[in-house]
Amino acid sequence: MSNLSEFTELWSDMDSMLKGFLSEAKELRDSVPEPQVSDDPHTLHERLVASRAAQNRLEGILSDVGQVRSRLRKLVTQLNDEYEDKWRDTMSRTRTGEYMSGKAQDATYQLGAIEELRNLRRGKQMLADAEEVYDVVYLKHRGMDSARRDYETLLRTISIESRLES
Repeated sequence: MSNLSEFTELWSDMDSMLKGFLSEAKELRDSVPEPQVSDDPHTLHERLVASRAAQNRLEGILSDVGQVRSRLRKLVTQLNDEYEDKWRDTMSRTRTGEYMSGKAQDATYQLGAIEELRNLRRGKQMLADAEEVYDVVYLKHRGMDSARRDYETLLRTISIESRLES
């Protein structure tokens, strides 16, 4: 990943993909309201079916975001290796016999690897964004699962009550 324009294009693609996943996850979670005790059984059943479908899609999104996150972890490792290699290369090329403080040496070496350092920082930011989206989608998935279970519980309760009444 030595070319900055290539990296910027990847960043743009990943960013729009993650924003799309996040937006869809929020829409899916908001599409199924929390169950109400006053809801009739037919409405509860329809929402239960809708919640299961939404939860299935959320599982798919969670899987996709997890794959993006894994790829970004590998990318950050690669970018870190490229940065360290360039830093060491700069160090070996710029050694002189005169004294330089440790900070001055490090600054010199970092300047020699500035593009790699920028790419590494951008990669770390992309990874942080992917981890944040993963966490949000995971919470949306958990919330949908809770709502689905509430629908099941209410339907079971209504079924038991109707049997007791007859």
